[in-house]
Amino acid sequence: MDTSGSTEEKSKEKERKPLTQEERVKIDQMFSDLVREMKKHGLPDVDALRNAYNFALKVHGDTRRKTGDPYITHPLSVAMILAKIGHETDIIVSAILHDVVEDCNVTVEQLEKEFGRNVADMVNAVTKESRKLSGDPEISPADLDDLSDQKFRTEIQKKHNRKAVYVKCADRIHNLRTISVFSEEKQRKKAYHTRTVIIPVARAFHIHKLADELANLCFEIENPEMFRRVGTKYRKILKQNSDTLYGKDGLIETTKRLIFHGGTQSGDVVSVDFNERSEDNIFSRLPEMMDTADDLERVLTKKNVPLFDLFFITSDLSQRNPEDIFFSCYSNLHASRYHFTITEIEYPKYREQYCYIMEDVYGTKYRLHIQSETQHLEYDHGILVADVQDFRNGLLGDISNADGTFEPKMIPVFKKDGTSMLIEDGATVLDFAFAIDRNIGICAKYALINGKMEQDSLRRKLRAGDKIEIISDHDKHRPEKDIPHATVRWFEYVYTREAIRFLSRWLEKHMDSGSPTMVVQDGAGKKYEIEMAATVLDFAFAIDEEIGLHLQKAYVNGCKEPTQLGKTLRYGDKVMFEYDVHDKETPVFSWLNLVKTRKARERLVRYFSENYHKG
Repeated sequence: MDTSGSTEEKSKEKERKPLTQEERVKIDQMFSDLVREMKKHGLPDVDALRNAYNFALKVHGDTRRKTGDPYITHPLSVAMILAKIGHETDIIVSAILHDVVEDCNVTVEQLEKEFGRNVADMVNAVTKESRKLSGDPEISPADLDDLSDQKFRTEIQKKHNRKAVYVKCADRIHNLRTISVFSEEKQRKKAYHTRTVIIPVARAFHIHKLADELANLCFEIENPEMFRRVGTKYRKILKQNSDTLYGKDGLIETTKRLIFHGGTQSGDVVSVDFNERSEDNIFSRLPEMMDTADDLERVLTKKNVPLFDLFFITSDLSQRNPEDIFFSCYSNLHASRYHFTITEIEYPKYREQYCYIMEDVYGTKYRLHIQSETQHLEYDHGILVADVQDFRNGLLGDISNADGTFEPKMIPVFKKDGTSMLIEDGATVLDFAFAIDRNIGICAKYALINGKMEQDSLRRKLRAGDKIEIISDHDKHRPEKDIPHATVRWFEYVYTREAIRFLSRWLEKHMDSGSPTMVVQDGAGKKYEIEMAATVLDFAFAIDEEIGLHLQKAYVNGCKEPTQLGKTLRYGDKVMFEYDVHDKETPVFSWLNLVKTRKARERLVRYFSENYHKG
């Protein structure tokens, strides 16, 4: 959407010129490319897309943008931005149509009739207020903008309409990419609005990848000289280190080989990517090191600023925690000729997930992000992409009974003992666990299906006739010894309303401030509260950092044989430790794979970082 105001609305009406045959061919190709991109991510409703395209092409007609391009190229470009993320058809249709109400005298009611309520509501959310709609013919453009922002914030608070945020972000991205035809004053005004209104909304919905691109575009507009200098120096550093970094025998490819073949189980790791950073992202940490703008050359070095965001992505089907998988191969990375060493833990601004700062033998820094596939999807594109429940509810709305109620289709499955039960079609292993027993569900780990010994994920969708055995840390005879494994991420695994309801209540009760806790005792009988699923080594650090750093042996519940330091503790366990503060052999790198609590992991990272720099 272009800048608001009655003067511009009038001028837009005059910006008409019939489409040439060459332009029409180009526009049709843009639509074909859009459909092709969507097919990479799933099975789009091509008929719905084509209907939206033909409708938008007709109502925008021969209107042109300030750039001189046919106006239809703008909504198609916005749609392509979202298609590359992998959005479903309704959002792409909304992107194609996002300007028709504002610019083409199309009503929201018309859109609802032609394309359904979801699309109409999303378009309405991103449509700016007009003098006609406001009821005040004398209202100023500035007040209209304020009303439009207020309307947008109100509309996206409605659960069914939250995905309009993606359309708004993509629309603004394309507008900023093509903003050079406007005056410098108008460009800065648009950048200011983006930073103060749109980016905060995107951050609130965790849509960080689009927010990061918006921030970078704003930086280029607001401070073009600094933007150019940061980019030039960054590319210069990359070029100076190209012989080390790139090529089949370079650091990047060698590191990938070390990870995929050096300690990880087959299928655990999905990808290892070294992503270059944006100018805004790099510059965000530099001002605190600079006294004047001239200090940029001095402070922008590979020793001060991580050159890459390194993403270590694990499979959602893996039974192991992503960090456990990474640290199982960390020793190989540290022992390699590049001598990778984690030196600190960073908590990026706006991000929900912390990352590690890793340094190689040349002093080059990297920001290491250890994530599952779903975590990475959330990290890049926001909580709404991962919120399959919202999308599912939208589908169910069209297949209700005459009385407005929904009767789900049921399928037969079998319990471990061979008895049958009915469960909703679409239910997962985790839904089945909750249906058997709520406590089994909360403590579920994985499943064995149809007599196979291969572990199946809790998120696997069940098929009619499946026989399921749930492996759970629930002890029905001594429930006080249960080990819950439920997290907020499990909302992505459950389908049935019963499972969702119970999981919500349990998390509300047990996870107000993070992970649930349990009580364990030291050798003297003193009680400590520690996170559920903590290990013996975590407990040592919880008691005293020196015990944790110099732990030699541990004995659980009076057993005469020492236990493994990575053993998961249960509620009420009593642990006696042996440690020696003069022991030069501890800690060891493999300990990072044994600890589960933040306190223990941060202390170990700090220890290895200090000793790395000393050595």
